[in-house]
Amino acid sequence: MIELIYWISLGILTYTWFLYGAALWLVVRLRPRKGAPPLCDTTPHVSVIVAARNEERFLRSRIENLRSLRYDPEKIQVLIASDGSTDGTVAIAVELQRSWDRVEVLDYPTQRGRAAVHNDAARLASGDLLLFTDAETRFEEDFLQWVLPHFRDPAVGAVSGRIIYLNEDDSSVTLSAGLYWRLEERLRRWESDLGILAFGTGAALCMRKELYTPMKNPYDDVDYSETLSLVGRGYEVRYAPRALAYDTISPSAAVAHRVRLRRTSMAFRSILEGIFASRLWRRPGILWSAVSHKLLRHLTPFFMISFAASNFLLYETGPWYRVSLLLQTAFYSAALLGGMAHRWGWKPKALALPFNFVILNFSRMLGIVEGLSRRPPSTYR
Repeated sequence: MIELIYWISLGILTYTWFLYGAALWLVVRLRPRKGAPPLCDTTPHVSVIVAARNEERFLRSRIENLRSLRYDPEKIQVLIASDGSTDGTVAIAVELQRSWDRVEVLDYPTQRGRAAVHNDAARLASGDLLLFTDAETRFEEDFLQWVLPHFRDPAVGAVSGRIIYLNEDDSSVTLSAGLYWRLEERLRRWESDLGILAFGTGAALCMRKELYTPMKNPYDDVDYSETLSLVGRGYEVRYAPRALAYDTISPSAAVAHRVRLRRTSMAFRSILEGIFASRLWRRPGILWSAVSHKLLRHLTPFFMISFAASNFLLYETGPWYRVSLLLQTAFYSAALLGGMAHRWGWKPKALALPFNFVILNFSRMLGIVEGLSRRPPSTYR
């Protein structure tokens, strides 16, 4: 039984972090890719939804960024939806509304969470397409030109842009997060090429308004709840790597831990419920990508624990297990040294990667426990 646990744990970890990506790469190489659509020459009406909670620092520059998009301003509606903000967010939004008539302010005095705010804003939006974003995100001027051509295909329900983090050099946390996101970006590109992409990026996600389904749970979010709903109804989610958006990552390991814990507690439960609610077993390719790309990654910390524990118990049974435990010890030692280097402001990749992989999965483990043991948080803290 212990050997079985060891090999199952090792097999799942190897598959999740190496073999799944290799399988996608191989299948993409064996079949023709979908060509990138030309730049958009049509101008559908787009409603940009910015769910804002105490975003007075970023709101002005965000609206200026949206105003700079190379797109017909008469075809853009910007909805600033305040989720119980207690700072100057609403006052600044009203000021921006006076200077640009495309801005509309939705002031919800009670904090309810992104799901409720997005539901209300989507209902009031006048555009043919809904573009969800955050106050801190910035778009390239041609962002819409690379997103909108995909909607010429009636089978496409949503298109996700590409996030680039601007402060990767700030700490070992941002360095590792940037490397992790490049892996994520590669997987999404391959999944999109194969038509099995099941998720998007909530800060740069565009979808057809008529396909928006009000989210039922307060812990749902558009980047997994809405996309799972779309693919469950037979539509396609695509990734547009040339539609660039920019954001930053917190350089603090403590802040990153809190954010990951909260997001995991919400996302894991929502994805589980979404897979069953959308009956994804009717689309095996989508189900394969959702389980391999998301669920197994979230479950990684539990397989890491079972792998290490079973390896320790099997240490005396053969040379393979002794070498395996030695390699694990070296990995966790490097993670410990990486934590010390982070405190000192150093960021060597050889230590930063194992350190952040360990704390990432520690956060995920606590997030899953929280998400399954009690109702996940629905509002920002």
